Amino acid sequence: MTTEAPANAFPDEVVTRALVRYVDLPLGAGTAALITLDNGRDHTRPSTLGPAGMASFDSALDEVAARTDLVAVAVTGKPFIFAVGADLTGVQRLTTRDDAVTVARTGHSVLRRLGELPVPSFAFVNGAAMGGGLEIALHCTYRTLSTNAAAVSLPE
Repeated sequence: MTTEAPANAFPDEVVTRALVRYVDLPLGAGTAALITLDNGRDHTRPSTLGPAGMASFDSALDEVAARTDLVAVAVTGKPFIFAVGADLTGVQRLTTRDDAVTVARTGHSVLRRLGELPVPSFAFVNGAAMGGGLEIALHCTYRTLSTNAAAVSLPE
């Protein structure tokens, strides 16, 4: 990661982890990396993207970028939730403009890396995708949207 958010910016963050597993595709098509965004809670606590969550996503991208045998990268979420964007619970802890800019730049940097992968990327939007969650999908080469996705939106 070229930009790093302040480590203590969101001390109470419920961290969304980017969990990587590898899937052998049918008919010998090769291996795909599947990144699942999951904060370890049930659907009543949607996966959000705070500084530690973005660092986890960045690390997952480091891992998949280091492999030369991948033919695709896919991103999905936990049941009922793709990702709902920024972790707003920590915003009040950002006390300087520089801290806020650093957090935003970190998100932009990680999403840029997703969009610039050397293999096709897929967003399997399996549930609510709002704000930064929808931006993850938009940075992928291809997107699918489950009929079970309760909400898809940008706050703008």
